Amino acid sequence: MSDMRLDPILEQWLSYGPDQAPQHGLHRALAATRNARQQSRWEFPRTWLPAPVADLEVPRNAITLALVALILMLLIALAATFGGQLLRGPLVLGPTDEVIAFAEGQQLFVAEPDGSDRRKIDVGLPNASTPVFSPDGSHIAFLGSTSSADTGLALFVVAVDGSSPRLFDASHGMIVLPGKVPNFSWSSDSRRIAFSALDAGIARIFISDIAASSLRPLTDGSKNSDLPSWSSVAVWGEYTGDWIAFRVTQPDRDEVSLERVHPDGSGLELMTAVIGSGSSLSRLSWSPPDPARPDKVEIAASYSMNLGFGTDTQAVIDLGITHQLPIWADGVGGLPDAPIPWSPDSRYLAFIAADRSVVLADDDRSSDLYDGEYINLGPVVDCWIEWSPNSQFLYGGAANDCAGIVVLPLANPAAATRLSNESGTASWRSVP
Repeated sequence: MSDMRLDPILEQWLSYGPDQAPQHGLHRALAATRNARQQSRWEFPRTWLPAPVADLEVPRNAITLALVALILMLLIALAATFGGQLLRGPLVLGPTDEVIAFAEGQQLFVAEPDGSDRRKIDVGLPNASTPVFSPDGSHIAFLGSTSSADTGLALFVVAVDGSSPRLFDASHGMIVLPGKVPNFSWSSDSRRIAFSALDAGIARIFISDIAASSLRPLTDGSKNSDLPSWSSVAVWGEYTGDWIAFRVTQPDRDEVSLERVHPDGSGLELMTAVIGSGSSLSRLSWSPPDPARPDKVEIAASYSMNLGFGTDTQAVIDLGITHQLPIWADGVGGLPDAPIPWSPDSRYLAFIAADRSVVLADDDRSSDLYDGEYINLGPVVDCWIEWSPNSQFLYGGAANDCAGIVVLPLANPAAATRLSNESGTASWRSVP
């Protein structure tokens, strides 16, 4: 460095400083900086390239574009290699997240009841449908398959709090009976699920224990059994405990009945039966405990019934021992298998009338004849209907052939919110 000499004018300007040096020295300094060539931060060192390439004059813009393209190609390759795992993670719900689960495009989603904060539940399966939250809100049971080529769907359970094991095959590979309403039901303690699956061509009810990872049959193979419905702990007759109700179809299909049994398989009893061409019974819905009468633990059941031969479908309250109260005889619409659900506060039942209007019936069992009040909300929900956990909302299939899922505030039915544009069922998560 000692052999290097500065321009005399520059040296004089630097010695005196910018305040006292001659003005032409400043001009010489500025001119020197303009002549200095700065290396671009995106320029490749020549030693990185093969000799023939290094000797070529490549425009700087072309090199910049090549670098950007290379980075994009690397990101695309990583995404393809890891299947999107770098960008996705399991949906984790907190203990107070109140959401509604539904299926769209063969995948599961959740959203706030007002339709906001829509999120995908990445269960890791090619298709999934029919989500149902457990009573404690910690898990979702749904139908799905491990391969897109599968023609039947098994029952899976996914934990929504991120706990492990996150995904569980509740049906142990058995194919669940298909239907437009869920063919499975949670126990009140969220530990077990009753479901209907084909066994040697016969639909049978099975119980899957999630905690013990076990499976056992509840019904035999002498007749087709489907649409299980698990009650909460309550009293029916002389028995205190859980009941599982299910529909039975005889091989000749001329007789359809509802039966109930204890979860251990004991105490099988006939609830009701209809015989005749075109007769039908829907899935049964158990009444919840009445919060206004905590000492009254007896429960009732509700369902729709058609006696066949072109008669209208009725909505019925069943108090046991063939004690039935018809609450609506002018025709019930919606899906034939859809239940007549009770509000969680045990005050009302909801159903879809034959003219597609939604009817709320006051749960009045004070006499042998139903004398409760009706509230007609009009054609706001179609195909199926359910209650929110706080009894303040209804949700179900959108009006006009269920092309979507809507949430309906009872205080203002006109302010309905649409969650999805596809038909299917949904489940509202109950939180503390």
